[in-house]
Amino acid sequence: MESHPFGGTMETRLQALEEKVTRLSERVDQLEERLAAVPPPAMAWPEEEPHLPIPSAGAELSRWVALAGRSCVVLGGAFLIRALTEGGTLPGGAGVALGLAFAAVWVFFSHRAGASGATSSAGFHAVTAALIAYPLILEATARLGAMSTWAAALTLVGFTALLLMVSWRDRLGWLAWIGVLFCLFTTLVLLRATPERPELTAVLFLLAATTFWLGDRPKWGGLRWLPAVVLDLVVLRAVLTSAPSLLAYSVALAVLSLGLVFSRTAALDRPVGVFEVFQTLAGIGIGLAGALRVSTETGHGLGAVAGGALAGSLLALSYVTWVVPRRGNRDADFLFYASVSLGLLCVGVALLTTPSVRGVLWSILALLTALLGRRRHPGTLWSFAALLSVGGAFSTGLIREVGQALIGSEPVRLAMSPASIAVLGLVVATYLVTVGPLPSDAASAGASLRLPAAVLLLLASAGVATLLLQAARPFTADPARLATARTLVAVAIALALALIRRRMPCPELTWIVNLALALGGVELVVRGLPSGRPLLLLVSFVLYGAGLLLIPRLFKQPALTRAEAPGAPR
Repeated sequence: MESHPFGGTMETRLQALEEKVTRLSERVDQLEERLAAVPPPAMAWPEEEPHLPIPSAGAELSRWVALAGRSCVVLGGAFLIRALTEGGTLPGGAGVALGLAFAAVWVFFSHRAGASGATSSAGFHAVTAALIAYPLILEATARLGAMSTWAAALTLVGFTALLLMVSWRDRLGWLAWIGVLFCLFTTLVLLRATPERPELTAVLFLLAATTFWLGDRPKWGGLRWLPAVVLDLVVLRAVLTSAPSLLAYSVALAVLSLGLVFSRTAALDRPVGVFEVFQTLAGIGIGLAGALRVSTETGHGLGAVAGGALAGSLLALSYVTWVVPRRGNRDADFLFYASVSLGLLCVGVALLTTPSVRGVLWSILALLTALLGRRRHPGTLWSFAALLSVGGAFSTGLIREVGQALIGSEPVRLAMSPASIAVLGLVVATYLVTVGPLPSDAASAGASLRLPAAVLLLLASAGVATLLLQAARPFTADPARLATARTLVAVAIALALALIRRRMPCPELTWIVNLALALGGVELVVRGLPSGRPLLLLVSFVLYGAGLLLIPRLFKQPALTRAEAPGAPR
């Protein structure tokens, strides 16, 4: 066996090395197990986050100058296309198409910049594209004649839709404003520079409808006001100047206004706002004015206008009945749609009937509205009932007859017309509907519910006083007797209402009693005393004084209990 020069055999040395390696491996494994059980030491110093350098004012200014310079270069490219077109190198149509395509390319670049967060760059791209496209459409249509009005309208719609789509996708509200403002300005200039073109007005309709829905996005609500107001003014101008397409514009505006607002309520769970109220009233008012003007000029068509008003009334009534309750019975929505329904119904009735029949029908509507108000929204519906009753009194001439009997200087000569008597009876019935117990949720409204009732009671009291004076026509042949009769009637009305108040302690009864006594006193002093008839003055002063003594005593009678009082909760 071979020996190693340092002693020992080779096999012995290899065996010793193997043993040492084995022991070292075991020690390493033990150390690894111990280190794994020990938690890592906390860092003595936190790692500092790198701070991004804040650009200085000079750097920011340089960036804006660079963006403006790039926009100038782009505008130079647009003018190159124009120079080639005017020089004859490019045909007119091809030059216009190339310019529009060039502008669309920069809208795409605006989208890319906005998607990457470079809003400043996106803004310069968008403004540059608008400065290229919209003046090109205007010049090609009005000056060069290279584009028809139909092509101009379609191009305006397409390019504005492209800007609005990019603004919506990248959440760039200012970009939508750029497209809307440029489109409105270009369309108005083309409307003024070209003959009457329905296609250009259709651009305004489409823009108003589009921005109406875009305006529901948070912080975009102001976007829809300007197109809607401009459209209203353009159609109103057509109404005032009897434009050829007046009927189409009027009907389209009314249908668009109602359709957009109604569909918004049905599709979105959002309450009616200021814009919806404004545009509905403007659209209905201008639309009805235009339709009525066309009907007047042509001599027919009132039936069609009334039919449209009644159809709109039924649609609004369906919302009041079915849609609004599903949205939580919001008071604003209920008030809005109830107002639209009653307003259109009154217009339809007015166009189809004579004044006397109209007044009676309005009074019947007032009674029905008051009955409905006993179940829900009494404040709103009773206010409508009071307005309808006053409108019916005006239509039948009841207000005129009351004025002649109570404050006129001439003796009462004519009897009240049958239509006025019918309206007076309906007014009394409508007031009685407002008296009585209400549901607990409505009774909390308090005295505010009695204001419409006070209007009804005042109208009914004035009508009854007129009937009494007309019944005493032989006695009111001269001013002295007329003043005495008015004073006595005022005292009689006050006493009657004071007696009623003992059973129905409604606040409006006290109001009208005091008003009747005050008016009776004014009549006695202003017209009774100058007459100089001692006997008549004796009767007037004694009876008026008796009323002043008796009515406060009636007011001091014990009131009814809370459970018996009108307006108390059930």
